[in-house]
Amino acid sequence: MTETYQRMQDLYRAGRDSIWPYVLNNLVKPLWLSRDNQLADVLVGNPPWIAYRHLSAELQRRLKEASQRMNLWVGGVLSTQQDMCALFTARAAQRYLKPGGTIAFVLPYAVLNRPAYAGLRRGDCRDVALRWDEAWSLDETVRPLFPVPASVLIGRRAVSGPLPPVVRRFSGSLPRRDASEPEADRALTVTAAAPWPPMPTLAGASPYRARFKQGATIVPRRFWFVERESAGRLGASAAAPVVRGKVGAQDKAPWKNLEPPRGPVEAEFLRPVLLGESLAPFRVLEPALGVVPLDERGNVMDAAAAQRAGKTRLARWLSECETLWAEHASRTTDGTPRMALSESLDHMRKLSGQHPPAEVCVAYAASGTLPAAVSVLHPGTIVEHAAYWARARSIAEARYLTALLNSERVRLQIAPIQPKGQGGARHFDNLMWELPIPEFDARDGLHQELVVAAAECEAVATAVPLNAGTYFTQQRKAIRDALADAGLSARIDALIARLPGL
Repeated sequence: MTETYQRMQDLYRAGRDSIWPYVLNNLVKPLWLSRDNQLADVLVGNPPWIAYRHLSAELQRRLKEASQRMNLWVGGVLSTQQDMCALFTARAAQRYLKPGGTIAFVLPYAVLNRPAYAGLRRGDCRDVALRWDEAWSLDETVRPLFPVPASVLIGRRAVSGPLPPVVRRFSGSLPRRDASEPEADRALTVTAAAPWPPMPTLAGASPYRARFKQGATIVPRRFWFVERESAGRLGASAAAPVVRGKVGAQDKAPWKNLEPPRGPVEAEFLRPVLLGESLAPFRVLEPALGVVPLDERGNVMDAAAAQRAGKTRLARWLSECETLWAEHASRTTDGTPRMALSESLDHMRKLSGQHPPAEVCVAYAASGTLPAAVSVLHPGTIVEHAAYWARARSIAEARYLTALLNSERVRLQIAPIQPKGQGGARHFDNLMWELPIPEFDARDGLHQELVVAAAECEAVATAVPLNAGTYFTQQRKAIRDALADAGLSARIDALIARLPGL
């Protein structure tokens, strides 16, 4: 220690490396502040908001283990939504706050109602108990503030209890991002006793909750999404056309820096893939073309399996992809890839679960400000993770569902439980099924009226002229405008208003 201190003095006197006292001070202060005689009466902060999916493999492991210890881990399909801020809040209170002391933290708006934060709201964090006395809502109506809507939780280090009955809600336009307190007081409207935002149950009130699944996570995109290459003088092979991995703006590092694969692939493994952007109300826009290595039994093949099955061209394609995957995929702490390429493609069986192909299915976009749902009649179509899908028992059931899923009346009813961003409520996911949408009954006259209306919507939507170069949001708008002009949107909303619970 003496040598280190003398070295720091020499560096300081020489005008060099003056950062080290600051670094050492930051290392020592947390230990000093955690001593029993230094615990704080009041803890105020804005912890880091970092979702689990954005962390390295090592930090993901540590966040999961620490969150499990503190009763904060929800897991399952919500794993990727777990956030560093919940653990940071509980740990900060445990290490630095006196029993009975006050804590006030700025947190994402999602803390108020999303299932991933249920443990933090309960306040029973095993190593520390928190009782929340007040909550503030600073949603997308407060601008400019943060890139995503915010909240504040204020409470005490005390035995946990029920949440406060109401929240303090702020709204208004600030004159600037770092407005002073007097400026904020003049600009913002405060509702002192606003209701808590509705909290999704995840169980769903509709029987369709169990039938709809998220599509497959098809990444890296340039391995699987392809374009046909122009044929030479001899023409293209119908049995095994030459394709090349499609390069796009959504490619992420390190894959966007790699040359995409190229070569012939057996036509049976080239299938249409519906992305979120492939869907418009009552109409499929241009689907993507994908290399989908599913065998006749619905198993996802790797290069070795394709070779054994005699699918030599697919085997070469997969072999090239697997080599790139082995070199560049994210790794575990021992340096090996976290999973094989075929396992990644079929994560949670979201790809193989789409086998056997459905005669008719329903798909809807997982996100967007307005819904987009379609009946899919092309057997063999694959749905990607930006959309949800379910097999329909008939074309009538499919149309009944698309009428509901595209309805503005339904959208308005789920808006309060949607996650919020700068542009307002955006994600649909399984939230539609929080409503008591009944299962289709062909004997129900009202259900049949919705089927007829949806069929008319399909005819109108199909007839809308679309420019192939137009962005998909503009194409969706053109279709919605046509449906509104035809009176069909209002007609469907009026029918849905007659359904019990809607």
